Amino acid sequence: MEASSGLGTLFPSITSHAGMDYGGGTADLFYSDETMGERPTVVYFPNYTFDRSQRGPSPQLCASIAQRGCAVLSADLYPRSSENGACGMLDGLRNLIGWAESRADEYRLDLRKIAFAGSGTGATMALWASLACCSARARDAYGSDIGIRPAGIGLFSGLTDISGIRCRRAAAVLKKADSVRPGMRETFDPFGNHDLREIPPVFQAAKATEPACRDARKLKGLLDMNAVGNRLMEFPETGGLSDFFAERCPLCMESVRSVSAMLERFGWR
Repeated sequence: MEASSGLGTLFPSITSHAGMDYGGGTADLFYSDETMGERPTVVYFPNYTFDRSQRGPSPQLCASIAQRGCAVLSADLYPRSSENGACGMLDGLRNLIGWAESRADEYRLDLRKIAFAGSGTGATMALWASLACCSARARDAYGSDIGIRPAGIGLFSGLTDISGIRCRRAAAVLKKADSVRPGMRETFDPFGNHDLREIPPVFQAAKATEPACRDARKLKGLLDMNAVGNRLMEFPETGGLSDFFAERCPLCMESVRSVSAMLERFGWR
């Protein structure tokens, strides 16, 4: 895959590789040419992760994270949803991690420092990925092991309540998985699985007036109940800040502060 140096004039030091085939799907890779040594790695799930017809405009957000010394893999797992729903998507994630391990030396990926992040409905996939890696109960339901231990979870304007209308596609792929692996629906619904103590620290950012903030507050309450280290940054609606601001305006002050706080929560700053 041919590399593209820089994303216009906004991120001149960032190299990106688009549409890299990891086996069963594609991923985009972003990293800074100025980073010395190995790069901590963020696996990112964009908004509309569960919808083939539209996906979030994530390249600039991924570049913004990469500019801080990380490698970012923006994953497209949707093609695998036709194979057993959420189980197929988790299989795709396992393939992606295996691919990253095989390319770690080439791209200087530090997979001992790996985290999951997502925006909008991609936040649900980030939570599922973390449960599949960290929760023994979730691994038993899924029937496989991803093989890594993430350092943290970063959720931007995260839609994580699969009982809500905005997560209906996520709920559908989880229901499909449950028909193949009974127990998936209960175990991978964070608001149904109240034993979350094994997941890593969680960072959330949301605009106080956007619909996703309801989910973020509800998730924070659940994480507090389970004694999971977490932080929620809420931003007021000032200066026309948009919903899903991290993807839509990655260079605005709120997005920059959110990315820095996320990496601090991971212990990478």
